[in-house]
Amino acid sequence: MRVLLYTGKGGAGTTTVAATTAVRCAAMGSRTLLLGTGAAPSLAEVLDQELGPEPVALSGCLWARQLDAAHETRTKWGAIEGWLRELLAWGGIDPAVGADLAVLPGMDDLVALLAMLDHAESGRYDIVVVDGGPAAATTRLLALLDTALRWRRRTTAGGKPLARLARPWIARLHGAPAPSAETRESAGEVLDRLGRVQALLTDSRTSSVRVVAPLGRLAVSETRRLYTALSLYGCPVDLVVCNRVIPAQISDPYVTAWKAVQSESVRVIEEMFSPIPLRFMPLMEVEPVGIALLARMADALYGDHDPAMALHEGSAITVTAGPSGFTLAVPLALARKDEVTVSQSGDELEVRAGSIRRVIGMPSMLSGLSCRTAQFDGMVLRLGFPRDHDA
Repeated sequence: MRVLLYTGKGGAGTTTVAATTAVRCAAMGSRTLLLGTGAAPSLAEVLDQELGPEPVALSGCLWARQLDAAHETRTKWGAIEGWLRELLAWGGIDPAVGADLAVLPGMDDLVALLAMLDHAESGRYDIVVVDGGPAAATTRLLALLDTALRWRRRTTAGGKPLARLARPWIARLHGAPAPSAETRESAGEVLDRLGRVQALLTDSRTSSVRVVAPLGRLAVSETRRLYTALSLYGCPVDLVVCNRVIPAQISDPYVTAWKAVQSESVRVIEEMFSPIPLRFMPLMEVEPVGIALLARMADALYGDHDPAMALHEGSAITVTAGPSGFTLAVPLALARKDEVTVSQSGDELEVRAGSIRRVIGMPSMLSGLSCRTAQFDGMVLRLGFPRDHDA
C-alpha cells in the first residue's frame, strides 16, 4: 500500500494532477482510491462524476471520495459530537445551530488526516491518491498534526491521564456537562491514530508527497516556501510536476514571452529541487475534464512509468553521536538563513523558518542536554548538543 499526496500553490492544478495519477494507477491494475480533502467539490468536477462522502466506484480499479467533515463527525465521532452539542445546549445555543457548531474549526483537516489513515490501513486499496489542495491547506494540515501530537506528548508525560488534565478547565465552567468516559476514550483514540498518520506520512517506504508547480516567478517563490514546510515536517517529497507547460511546437508570438518565463522557471525549479526529479504536464488544448481526457494527460505526464513508484528518498531528522556530543540534523530545505531561529524549552525544540513553525520532541538520547551550536547550509539545520562534561 502506498499514499501519494499532491499539493501546490492555489490554482496550480493539484486536483487535476492527482486525478490524472489515480486514473493511471487504476489503469495499471492497482486498486486505487482518489481522496478529495477540500470543502469545494472540485474533484467531482474534474472527474465529471457525482461523488459522495463514501467511496464511489468509477471504473475498473478506480474509486473516488469527497470528504465531508459533518458526515465524518456524525458517523465516526458520535460520542465527541454528542458531548459538544450537549455543551453548546448548556450554554444556551439552539440545538439546530449547535449541530453546525459541533463541527469545530480545523475539523476538515482532522477529518482528512484520519480518513486517509483509515483507507490506507483498510487493506481495500493498493494506492491512496490524496488531493491535498492548496499549499496553505497542506501546511495547515501538517501543523495541526504536529500540534496534536505535541499535546499528546505533554498530556501523557509522567503517566498523567487525559481526564486529570482536562478536569481543571471543565470545573471552571460551573455545572457544564463533563465528557463521558466514552468521549474521553474517543479523544484518546483520535490522538493515537494521529500518531499513526505521522508515521505514515513521514515514511518514504509508504508515502510520497508530490508538489505541483505552475511556472512563473511568483509561483516559484510559493513553491519554495511549501518545500521548506514539507521538509521541516519530515514529509518525503519525491516529485515536482511542472504544470501547464506551453508545448515547444506552439510558436505564436503571443506566447513567446510566456515561454521565456516558463523556461527560466524550470531552470530555477531544477536548481531548487535537485536531485528530486521533475515531470512536465503540457498545457492541453481543451479543459481536462472526465476520465478519458485525464488518461490522455497521464500518457503525457508519466509515459510508460508507474506513478506509484517512489522516485526519490527524502531525508529525515537524524541524530549522530560524536566524541564530544550529539548532532541533531533537521531538514529545512530552501529556507533563508536570516529567517531560521531555534529555541529550546526542556526537551522540546522550536524551529522557525519565517512563518513556518514546528516544535520537535527531542529524542531520548538528548534528554537533559542543551543545544549550544547551530549551523545551516541552506538545506539542513545541524544542532549541537555537547555532553554535560564538555559543555
